[in-house]
Amino acid sequence: MRQLFGEVAETFVGMNTPAAPAPQANDTVEQLKQLADLHAQGVLTDDEFAAQKARLLG
Repeated sequence: MRQLFGEVAETFVGMNTPAAPAPQANDTVEQLKQLADLHAQGVLTDDEFAAQKARLLG
């Protein structure tokens, strides 16, 4: 009986384990697009854009 309870408990705990987070690649791409837009609008200088891009990719 205890063994059965343990197996059920392990299964239940496994069901409540959160899923793996989504890949960050899409987030990085979106952030790069936003940086590029800000750079194109003149909000970011060339140096600021390069520094932020390096931070995201590094």
